Amino acid sequence: MFKQITEEKRILYEAFLVRIIVLLCVVLLADFLPAYGFIGNTPLYDDYRYEEGAALYAQKAESLIDIDTFREVYESMGDWVGYHLANPFTGVYLWYWIACILVYVTKCRWSLRLLNIIFMTFTVKYVYEITEYTYGKKAAKIAGRAVAFLPYLVIFSCFSYKDCLVAFCTFYIWLYFVKRKHHVLYTRRELYGLILCMCTMLFVRSGLSIILIVTACGYYYLDRLKGKCTPRNMVIMLLAACMIFLLLYKFRNIIIYKYMAYIGGDFSEEKLGGGALVTIRKVHDIWKLPLAFVFAILNPIHVGGAIQSWSDVAGWLNITLCPIAVGASLNFFKRRKPDNLQFWIMMGYYFISVISSILIFRQLFSLLPIPIISFAGYYANSGFFGKELVLVLSFLLAFFVIAVL
Repeated sequence: MFKQITEEKRILYEAFLVRIIVLLCVVLLADFLPAYGFIGNTPLYDDYRYEEGAALYAQKAESLIDIDTFREVYESMGDWVGYHLANPFTGVYLWYWIACILVYVTKCRWSLRLLNIIFMTFTVKYVYEITEYTYGKKAAKIAGRAVAFLPYLVIFSCFSYKDCLVAFCTFYIWLYFVKRKHHVLYTRRELYGLILCMCTMLFVRSGLSIILIVTACGYYYLDRLKGKCTPRNMVIMLLAACMIFLLLYKFRNIIIYKYMAYIGGDFSEEKLGGGALVTIRKVHDIWKLPLAFVFAILNPIHVGGAIQSWSDVAGWLNITLCPIAVGASLNFFKRRKPDNLQFWIMMGYYFISVISSILIFRQLFSLLPIPIISFAGYYANSGFFGKELVLVLSFLLAFFVIAVL
């Protein structure tokens, strides 16, 4: 029976199982490490507010959709999301409602963790298939196992951050266009899934969701337009441009807000602390991009000090991401890639996210599979020297990180 299970399915089953085991550990070790939040049991952190608010909503709501209770429970924790419901284009409240409705129906706060585990298991599938189409079966196994078993990716998905849903939608969208580019027939269900994922992203990740849609569509249509500038293709591009402009207009307020919050604000070196070395705020800071790229892959990383949360556990274990950082970096210097357009567009999207969210590890979590795919492509298709280079540089990077931290 087990011989009939494909390598991809085996990785998916194991990815799901290892996350269930870790979730049980989170529950059983609640007396030693905070169980309600990745960093701590306090409303200061998003995942705690999502879940605690949902638990309070399930107790107090008089019906499945109770807007007044929704507003009150989150306001009690200093979260004003309930006041954005009047204008759907000013807030990203979808994950709040998913949490509230799910916990209300199941009467179990841990069901939200299970949903995240399911999202990440499917993300493993999408990453596996994207890598297989682009770099081949061997690379797909490496990328799939990395997303399935790397400690940080396992532990984080056992908490209630919305970024597991973001990862699910992001790589479903990318896989759809990768399959279209490789002339794989798509079903109507897959098209509906694409539309649903795009709409979900608009109400979960606001500004960057527009960039994701633009880059994913751009990847497919730029490849399609090579030497085929037909009237039909031009009409499709014009319609796509109009849709993008409409989205930018509708979400202009939240995009401006996010820009000021993450990039355009007043961030002095005193406020940023050690993060100033990798934070890019002006054009002349672009020299920091290679450092920011490596830092984004390794973040959060904590070597030394007491372990007081699951974030600290993940931070200790994130030293295992050194080979990912090294291999993904080396892939930039590999001249012949199976799909240069896909590589540079995906990396361009990743760099935009790094610049805007370099110190916000939870937002970078959802895009970590992008450098993992790059690493897998480089490692699987390199000779002995290339693999040894990754190994040596990874040890040097790990030594440097431990020495600095």
